[in-house]
Amino acid sequence: MDATPKIFDDVVLKGGNKPVIVDFYADWCQPCRMLSPALENYTKDKGTTDGKEFDLMTVDVDKHHELAAKYQVRVTSLPTVIAFKNEQITTEQLFQIIHIGQATITYMLQGSIQHEDSMGNLGTLCTGDVQWMIAGRGVKHAEMPIYQEGTDVPIGLQLWVNLPSQHKMTAPTYRDIKSDAIPTIVREHGNIEIRIISGTSCGISVTPPSVGGCWYLHLKFRKDHFSFDQELPSGWTAFIYVLAGTLSIRSETFSPRTAVVLSSNPNESYVHLSAEEDGTEIVLFAAKPLNQPIARFGPFVMNTKEELQKAILDYRMEINGFENARRWKSSIGGRQ
Repeated sequence: MDATPKIFDDVVLKGGNKPVIVDFYADWCQPCRMLSPALENYTKDKGTTDGKEFDLMTVDVDKHHELAAKYQVRVTSLPTVIAFKNEQITTEQLFQIIHIGQATITYMLQGSIQHEDSMGNLGTLCTGDVQWMIAGRGVKHAEMPIYQEGTDVPIGLQLWVNLPSQHKMTAPTYRDIKSDAIPTIVREHGNIEIRIISGTSCGISVTPPSVGGCWYLHLKFRKDHFSFDQELPSGWTAFIYVLAGTLSIRSETFSPRTAVVLSSNPNESYVHLSAEEDGTEIVLFAAKPLNQPIARFGPFVMNTKEELQKAILDYRMEINGFENARRWKSSIGGRQ
């Protein structure tokens, strides 16, 4: 259902006890076009598998600026999903996700979220913090944004990293990295700031996890038309996501919310980055290619169709590591 302010008021704010998931989107937002169908499928599946009932509503922020402004939804934070119940934003547990065969890396750009998983980990990620979770043979978790008056709306990035075939059934692990533990360097008279979550830049290295690891750099340019050469391991797969400003690579410019896949030519060992305006901000990822087949169903990522079917069956039958995961319920937020 696409909401007007009146529909929003009638369904979300006066709709009673039934939770409503609101998807704030824009037609020009590519991640929104990917997320919206997934949310539609999710709400249908959840109502069937978990016996929960809730509605899905969409808000076009270009048509309804007042709704976006009311809930501090900015174009830089799209897509944004907020759950409401009894006229209030709720942290009620609606999203519990099982990951298999991959790692997830969560990086908070601003605000805070709570995390809890079926391994017994419980914590809070604040601005600048990172969570590196190796799902391996499977882990179920919940991540809930923290909305408080006078604080920043939570905005973060989550990268899903495929695991090598020999490590897909490894035991799950979890690691929180606090912001003050992440090396931050300023170079070229303050014209560029680099946070090294993992990888190497300007002679400083942070070793990524041996399984599910990658290079992860956050670069902020403080001057327009400033250029910087970032080293990269030859032959690796790498891409950049533009958070703000305008980035130029080889005379081609890229705007915010754009992903740029870099060359994996084994003869190239760096990328030349140019900021077209002050405040340009990007994140860069790189990893050694796995060169293996992929069989995927949502957050279940295996190598063959047979492995994928077995993983789904193990989860449903609550065996082979899933003895507690399927029935596990998160304690963060309320319950229906």
